[in-house]
Amino acid sequence: IAIGSWNIQSVIEGKTKENKTSFNDFSDIICKHDIMCLQETIKTVELKGYQTYSNLRKSSSGTNRVSHGGIVTLVSKKLSPGIERMNHITKSTEILAIKLKKSFFHTQKDVCVVNCYASPKNSRYYQINNYDPYEELNNVVQKLLKDDKFSVVICGDFNARFGDTLDYIPSCSDTSENLLFGPQSSLSEVIGERNHTDKCSNGYKDDFVDFIIGNELCIANGRVLGDIFGNTTCIKYNGCSTVDYAITSSNIFDSCISFEVLPFTIHSDHCPISLQMNLHFDVPLDVGSGKVFKIPPRYKITDEGIGNLKDTQKLSSYTEKLDQLIENDIVNINDFNSSVISLLNEISSTAFSQTKPSLK
Repeated sequence: IAIGSWNIQSVIEGKTKENKTSFNDFSDIICKHDIMCLQETIKTVELKGYQTYSNLRKSSSGTNRVSHGGIVTLVSKKLSPGIERMNHITKSTEILAIKLKKSFFHTQKDVCVVNCYASPKNSRYYQINNYDPYEELNNVVQKLLKDDKFSVVICGDFNARFGDTLDYIPSCSDTSENLLFGPQSSLSEVIGERNHTDKCSNGYKDDFVDFIIGNELCIANGRVLGDIFGNTTCIKYNGCSTVDYAITSSNIFDSCISFEVLPFTIHSDHCPISLQMNLHFDVPLDVGSGKVFKIPPRYKITDEGIGNLKDTQKLSSYTEKLDQLIENDIVNINDFNSSVISLLNEISSTAFSQTKPSLK
């Protein structure tokens, strides 16, 4: 499953006032993901093929004008049967949580995907509302991890830079214990060192690091295959920084396959980030679509059949089809794969006898 995160700095393009979803390069980034967490959308975001879950700020003046904030989580509709919004977990407009049901994704526990945005410490919203994003985020994660019922994936713009500061408690030797924390866990040995190109810190450093260590969370940036250098995620006129993170609870970190900071675009000064996880799900058959997918044929392999296969492959009727496939330019890789599979099945059905398909 692919989970993305992106601070898009409003779904409305600044100069043209067009909806960013109308731009192919923008929507293509979203469509590469099963779940996309968007921050600072200002307004809700709608995209064909996706279910929208939104949490938008309300204007303090009573008007409809809101210039900052807003988070939206887009979920591919093929996952809809396995998704549930968790409204009860927080009242904050800066956090949005959805549950991935274990019965659908074949996981030991339900997985909660948390989309969050932490306003900068010097922002007007932070000062007027006296809102501490890390206090609320910590409350949410502690509720989820209580009694070990959930695995957690947290994505978003945390506006936190913490440079060379460790995001875990180093393990002590087998013969000693840390006097404050007691026996040390092996978490540091599991996640390894974090590579990072952003060496600076800001005012959220301690809040962010305490949040990570206190909940034994694991940062994918700079650790998971695909981001071996720990690339920066935000590019502004005055420099680059890493403020966008993908984070998991320790009980699901080994399911992370890859993490990548995607290329910079004209739509935001934040780069999209992408986390691939080893979570499997069943795509339900859309009865209303009228599409019925045949069970792939299975063949009984025998010595006689193998001999027949070698002879069949040499028949001109099949060699001509194969040559035609090779000579034609590949326009669509999916169509090409289907043609190859069809030809192989045609040859195999001539050489082997088929077994009855299993309905298990």
